[in-house]
Amino acid sequence: DHSEVAKVIAGIKCQAHKTRDTPSQIIQDNIATIPLNLSLYMPTHEALHIRIKQIRSAEVLPQPQTLEEIDVLVLLCLTLNGDL
Repeated sequence: DHSEVAKVIAGIKCQAHKTRDTPSQIIQDNIATIPLNLSLYMPTHEALHIRIKQIRSAEVLPQPQTLEEIDVLVLLCLTLNGDL
C-alpha cells in the first residue's frame, strides 16, 4: 500500500529534521519495520540519503558575507568593566 510507504518517508523526513542521527541510521530505523512487499515501492537507499542531506542543508543558516551581517549579542560586546 502506497500510503504506508508515504508514512515511512514522512517519518524519515521528520527524523532528519529533529535529530542529528546519520542518514544511514535514520533510514535503517524507518525501513526496518516495513514488510518486504512494501520495500519494493521505497526509494533507493541513495535517494533517501540525498533527500536527508537536502532537508538538513535547507535548515542551515546562511553564512554572513560582510561584517555588518554578523549579529553579535550585546552581552558579548561588554568589557570586564561593563562598557560597550
